Amino acid sequence: MEIDKLLSIKEAAEVLNVSTDWIYRHQRWKTLPFTVVLSARKIRFSLNGLLKWLEEQQHGRQSLEEGRDVSHSV
Repeated sequence: MEIDKLLSIKEAAEVLNVSTDWIYRHQRWKTLPFTVVLSARKIRFSLNGLLKWLEEQQHGRQSLEEGRDVSHSV
């Protein structure tokens, strides 16, 4: 069984290189699938889930870049 570390908002922001405000906004919008709600006032973020999400975001970005036609003539 793999052990997962639960990160605070500050730690998650550091891993993602974003502000804590960014984390709060996206957590409220429910766009961060690695959020773990422990109680109404205790929110943590799965490190394993965060890393997997980052990998998926990067993979999606690469797919878009690979499909983009950069040979436009003006």
